[in-house]
Amino acid sequence: FIMHQAETFNRFIYQIINMKISILGQTLGGEYITIFRNPDTNKVKIIHEAGESNVKIANVDTKYGLVHVIDKLIN
Repeated sequence: FIMHQAETFNRFIYQIINMKISILGQTLGGEYITIFRNPDTNKVKIIHEAGESNVKIANVDTKYGLVHVIDKLIN
């Protein structure tokens, strides 16, 4: 699948955090990423071409939609 909107990406992060699933996807920039949750630590990682990003703060509801804070930019 291709993530067409930030909202779609946020929905997938939400599902991973709450349903303990892994997802392979593609960003709007065309980069393939893998998002997964470690069931032992409950931490969510995003693996991409530049390395790994960790979700530091998840599911922040803002007037712009659901936001997740990561520690490293995805290209």
